[in-house]
Amino acid sequence: MKSKKGGIIFFIIISVVFILLVFIYQNKGVIQDRIEEKPAVDLQKMAGEYKESIKLIKPLYEDLISRANENLQDKKAINNLRSKLLELKMPAEFREAHVELVLLLDKIEQGISGEEAKEKFKEIIERYEWLNF
Repeated sequence: MKSKKGGIIFFIIISVVFILLVFIYQNKGVIQDRIEEKPAVDLQKMAGEYKESIKLIKPLYEDLISRANENLQDKKAINNLRSKLLELKMPAEFREAHVELVLLLDKIEQGISGEEAKEKFKEIIERYEWLNF
């Protein structure tokens, strides 16, 4: 009786292992095909496109900050600018500056003064020389 149960359990374990091995072997090709299908990312091209996009966004940012005396908390303009920033793809070297730009928008939305926003924006531009164009 014990040997029958042991034999059945052993057979089930061997069957499950065999099925798993077959499944893994069959999917190995599918996974490898998916990996090979992805084109290599041209980081220099991505960096150039990011810089060009920032050149277009920077005046909008400066305009938002310059209107500090009117209404710095222009939610629609802030959300529009944030959306444009968050849509951008960038290489790792630009992420820190990008995050700082987005976080400054959050501070502006929370109500920091226009002078403080101008100062923080100036600091970001000075810290990342590629933004100074």
